Amino acid sequence: MTAAGTAYEGGYQTANGPLRISREGDRLFGSAVGLPFEFVPPSDTQFVMLAVGALDEELVEFVKQADRSVIPRFQGQPLGLKK
Repeated sequence: MTAAGTAYEGGYQTANGPLRISREGDRLFGSAVGLPFEFVPPSDTQFVMLAVGALDEELVEFVKQADRSVIPRFQGQPLGLKK
């Protein structure tokens, strides 16, 4: 994972509740609604979400905003706002 991945760490508020993203070494992990998953990066801004169930292998893109904040996008839609 590149240094850009560190900008994605933190808490996000989504329509389905909180999303938490953390880093362990060079790996990026997340958890939401009690489900853990890992983000595998094919690029600096796009990640494949590895999870159990329907969300397995879904693409998430982290989009930098003009104010330097980051918004994750899932299926082309904003997933949540960073807290």
